[in-house]
Amino acid sequence: MQLDPKLPAVEKVIHARCAEIFRARRGRVYGEHPLALSKLDSASHLEEQLRQGAVWMDDPPGPVKFRCELKEWPDGNHVSHAAPWAADWVPPVFPPLATKLFQESNLREPPAGRQA
Repeated sequence: MQLDPKLPAVEKVIHARCAEIFRARRGRVYGEHPLALSKLDSASHLEEQLRQGAVWMDDPPGPVKFRCELKEWPDGNHVSHAAPWAADWVPPVFPPLATKLFQESNLREPPAGRQA
């Protein structure tokens, strides 16, 4: 069933994507047994594996290089103060009954059947 006649058929899109993945020769196919994509002999074999429920996963990317350049040495005159981000918070206020229950819950031993 084709919803929009201007779009390519779903089968063609699937076949083209399988061919693209196969040409890249990266990743593994996880079916009954993990299999490196380089071990498959054709894009149609990859497509067949995927249609039978296998999953393709690309190889993880290599380590990313972090480039950091120090163009000017800090002069040491700058003083940094951490902002008290929680200074404006209001401490929680418990109703008197909740406070009393909390205080008294630590005074008694738990019943014998409820020890954890």
